Amino acid sequence: MTLFAIHPMLLLISTLIATGCSLALALQLRRMKKNLFLCRAELTSMASASPPTEAAEPQEKPRPADFTDSLLQATLKQRLQKGPDWRQPPEKYRYAAALADQGMDAEGIAAVLQFPIEAAQQLIALKRAAQTGQATARPDK
Repeated sequence: MTLFAIHPMLLLISTLIATGCSLALALQLRRMKKNLFLCRAELTSMASASPPTEAAEPQEKPRPADFTDSLLQATLKQRLQKGPDWRQPPEKYRYAAALADQGMDAEGIAAVLQFPIEAAQQLIALKRAAQTGQATARPDK
């Protein structure tokens, strides 16, 4: 019998707790709505107080394409001004040039560096062209 008497008491307590929580949430919701209404009223008063004038020129926003173009130009300029370290050929081509300077022929360079003979011949030709280009450029200084 006492078991049945406890259940209505638990039901009453849980109902009171649920009612209290509902009232607290309702009051909080009412406060939030009031704050929202005040913020909305403030925004509309600010918008109506300062209408946009047609005499004032709208500020031009930078276009992303212009920024990208100027960034690419700046990067290219920086790379070109970086100096000779940036323009150094790969190590295997520098070895081939050094061997050509020592007098080794295209077949020897191709065998040592495991290049095709045609590639070694082109490297020797480029080395000679660069030397003649430097020789003709120096008297102008």
